[in-house]
Amino acid sequence: MVLASAIAGLVGGLGRLGLVAAPIQLSTHHGQLMAIAVLGALLSFERASTIAKPYSLAGPLLFLLHVLQAALPIQWDAQISVAAMGALISTFTVAQLFLKTKSPGLSAILVGFSSLTIASILMMVGASLFRALPLLFTFPLLVITGERIERSTTIQRPWEKRQKTPFTGARPVLTASLLTAAFALAGFFYQPAQYLFGLPLLFLGLWLIARDPVVKIGRRYIGFQRYSAVNMMLAYLWLAATGILNLLSYTLFIPYEVRVHGFYLGFVGHAILAHAPIILPSLLSIATLAYSKALYIPTALLTTSLILRNYGAITLNPSTLIVGGWGNFITFVLLIATILLHLSIKGKGEK
Repeated sequence: MVLASAIAGLVGGLGRLGLVAAPIQLSTHHGQLMAIAVLGALLSFERASTIAKPYSLAGPLLFLLHVLQAALPIQWDAQISVAAMGALISTFTVAQLFLKTKSPGLSAILVGFSSLTIASILMMVGASLFRALPLLFTFPLLVITGERIERSTTIQRPWEKRQKTPFTGARPVLTASLLTAAFALAGFFYQPAQYLFGLPLLFLGLWLIARDPVVKIGRRYIGFQRYSAVNMMLAYLWLAATGILNLLSYTLFIPYEVRVHGFYLGFVGHAILAHAPIILPSLLSIATLAYSKALYIPTALLTTSLILRNYGAITLNPSTLIVGGWGNFITFVLLIATILLHLSIKGKGEK
């Protein structure tokens, strides 16, 4: 269901470019669907599975319902209220996990989900996507950062040395996460402050490049370790680049969609590619993926097509923009096809 929702969102993006005939709701609200519903469902499912409570699944299911509603002639504010409720339930689920473990990573994830809830509620009462964008950025930014912290003792080490209680260890990350969310909230209330949101984007991008051991050590290995390292390095570079573009857009003409796609397709997209060989088999309840160098094809295509797309947007070149848009879509289709193909080959080999 999550994969179907993601494909629906991508089709809406192609419809927005005028490349395919997509339902008007999917095309018009493509950005909201991808930023809120699809990412909300994907990231909340992972957290719901760890708490194993029936109500925790209500969050991701409401996000999926939001995508389904987008294909129907329903008033948009009624749809976004469903997403807001899904975000609220998912935030409550993550809060329970944080209060139980007090882990540094979960503190960032909690602030990320809280930012999504605030953004959804603000949009429900009439705020525009543009004004809520920094809060929507904060959601995957802090969730991905929190997951990297959870999985890496190297990143945690600076605040573990003086840890006295579980909450003491989480306090520095929680403070940094709240500061990031404060930048985002300031951007909502005062438009010029939106450009300053580039500061936490740039800082976290450079900090993760320096601190994430997957990037520092993983590239020395082979197989999935190197594949993950390459994708996470590209993700962090796109994150830092988005921060720079956000700061420069105060004085230079940098189209809004360049920053949006740099963040969601560059940063979030490469982070998804890095984790997809593990996450997709889990979501599909199928066997673990066998490594193949063919996995690098979507990796190379994503950054190449995104550069073309952004170049087309900046230079107002529709041909380059269209080629880049198709390349972005094909990237994720190729990823799913590559994974399913190699699962099929592995399955035949085991018989």
